Formats: sequence, C-alpha cells, structure tokens
Amino acid sequence: MKYIQIVPVIMAMLFSSQSLAAHHEASPAVPVEFWSCKLVDGKTMDDLMGWYEKFSKHASKMSEESYTAWVMTPFLTSNLKEVDFVAAGSWANLSAMGAGFNEFFNDKKGTELFAEYQSIADCFSHTIWNSTMVHQGKSNP
Repeated sequence: MKYIQIVPVIMAMLFSSQSLAAHHEASPAVPVEFWSCKLVDGKTMDDLMGWYEKFSKHASKMSEESYTAWVMTPFLTSNLKEVDFVAAGSWANLSAMGAGFNEFFNDKKGTELFAEYQSIADCFSHTIWNSTMVHQGKSNP
C-alpha cells in the first residue's frame, strides 16, 4: 500500500475525529491503528521482530515520540489461518498521529523501512480507530 493512498482516509478521519472529540472533552480520543497481516511465504516471526528492532531504533530518533507499537498473535480464534499477527500502534493524540505519519512516510529511511516491512508481511487490512478509555483496571501486584 502506498502512503499517498491512505492520506485521504487519514484526513477524513482527522476531521471527523476532531468533531467527535469536541463532544467528549473529558476523554479525548486517542488514535490507534491496526494492521491485519499474514507473513510472506518463507518469512517468520523472527524476521518480523528483527524488523521491529530496526523500526524502534529509527522511531526513537524521530521528533514525534509518542508512537507506541504492539505485535499481537492469536492464541484463541475461530480461524487460526485467517491472520498471523496484528500490528497495532497508538499516538498521544491526533496531531501526533499526523506528524508521525508525515515524518515517517516522507523520510527516506522511513520509506525504506516500510518497503522492507512489506517484504515480510502481507497486510490485508489497515484501520485507524478512536480509542476512549472508559474504565481503567487496577494492576496486579
């Protein structure tokens, strides 16, 4: 997927999310992205985690520092063949998301990293959601 293809979607979400956030000022929406992916034939989770090590080094040098990422693998699902992993990421707010996308996808190293990611993972879905915390549990000792 080329970055330019997702720009209109991101812009539409930003404008609709800002109006939604204005109505829920006590709990501002936090953008969270989800990539549903299968590993490319011959690639392994070790390849993916190796890529994330490179990504983390690059991300730590970016001026937008709020992006946090997770890799989730299913251990109970109705169809274990449907997806190998879900990559998720979150930013502090919508402005940080826009700045992060702009910085990563308009940087030579960022576009090189994304091309390498696409050689490891075949992602068939990319969505961005607004996440509003409605309850925070207590951590276990």
